[in-house]
Amino acid sequence: MPSWWCCCCLVVLLYAQRMIVPSSAQNDGSDELQECPGGFCSPKYLCPNGTYNEANAQNQEIIMLRFGEEDVCQDYMQVCCSNATSMRYELVTNNEPIEYGCGISNPGGLIYQVEGNRTYAQYGEFPWVVAILKAFYSSNEQQFTYVGGGTLIHPRFVVTAAHIFNKTENLVASFGEWDMNRDENVYPKQNIDIDRTIIVHPEYNSVGLLNDIALAQLKQNVVYDKHIRPICLPNPTDRFDDQLCISTGWGREALTSAYANVLKRVDLPVIARASCKKLFAETRLGPFFRLHKSVLCAGGEEGADMCDGDGGSGLACPNGSGAYVLAGIVSWGLSCHQQNVPGAYVNVARFVTWINATIEGIL
Repeated sequence: MPSWWCCCCLVVLLYAQRMIVPSSAQNDGSDELQECPGGFCSPKYLCPNGTYNEANAQNQEIIMLRFGEEDVCQDYMQVCCSNATSMRYELVTNNEPIEYGCGISNPGGLIYQVEGNRTYAQYGEFPWVVAILKAFYSSNEQQFTYVGGGTLIHPRFVVTAAHIFNKTENLVASFGEWDMNRDENVYPKQNIDIDRTIIVHPEYNSVGLLNDIALAQLKQNVVYDKHIRPICLPNPTDRFDDQLCISTGWGREALTSAYANVLKRVDLPVIARASCKKLFAETRLGPFFRLHKSVLCAGGEEGADMCDGDGGSGLACPNGSGAYVLAGIVSWGLSCHQQNVPGAYVNVARFVTWINATIEGIL
């Protein structure tokens, strides 16, 4: 058994430790807002200047956020909004033509922008990011635990890592997610049930996490929107060596070792196979470690890494046209955030033929 297997076991065991808000609290635009001196606590996009105006609901100008900044509402995304006798928050509806091409990000985010912070993705910045959840009931109320990450590649399919699935019942794909502790969003989320038959690669090996890739089929199509769009798949011959790419997820953070509430972004260099083998040989894996052909390496820089809870999340690389391509999927690692210790990702280019053939065979 490879010496890194216990580390990977730890990752799998930690996926289900994260509680998500009850589904009844997920945003449908009807929740009453709490009172505050002189008004109501309101999402900042409804009240950007401290005064309520119904026209603000569809105002899509960028609003700056600072984590930890709280007023009487004790919430960094809310403000005490005056000139209102009552208020219900409204979701922003998108009336602009939407470009449905793959790999199109929203640079700088949508509506909200976290000021001076590249540790977190901006709201809606990477519209292909998916949170895979497990639904259950507690006191007759539906709740969710976090299972892992995924990437939208088709209106009916999410690609992810095979190892995140211990059980396949009651799984949900959440699209348009950003801050998992929030009851409201600017644009509506879409939570769609996943078919219990997860399509795992036929050569997946759970002992070595080889060919660690799977397709989750949705029970209905996701509707593309400004904040929900697919990423491009690479060509089978694509290589990403030495390219700076971006991985996102809600796993453990480098500074706090706690699970992230807000979607992380980590900029990571892709490491050539020869260099990756050499780096792994200098770890506890030893000089006889063999890097499987299904693995792509990235990271190896102190403080910049994916970690426990990020399994299944994507590694996105920009192509020559500015669109993003799914180069990798978070699979395993020896430790988090260590210098000269790369992370192991699924090399998606090696599986593009299988992905396309599988989808075509089902639809």
